[in-house]
Amino acid sequence: MLPKNQRRRGYATQLMAAMTDWGRNRGATKVYLQVETANQPGINFYNKLGFTEAYQYFYRIKS
Repeated sequence: MLPKNQRRRGYATQLMAAMTDWGRNRGATKVYLQVETANQPGINFYNKLGFTEAYQYFYRIKS
């Protein structure tokens, strides 16, 4: 995690743009990511970038 004085400077947006450009330049047509439902700041960020929820995922733990 970045120190507080390094947050909200656009680093994550730049990183996401670089990664999606890299994939697009290599023929990718879709991008998927997984975010914990409790990570509301992350969900807000990805929504701002245009991502939408495709499905919910849950782990199964053998008991």
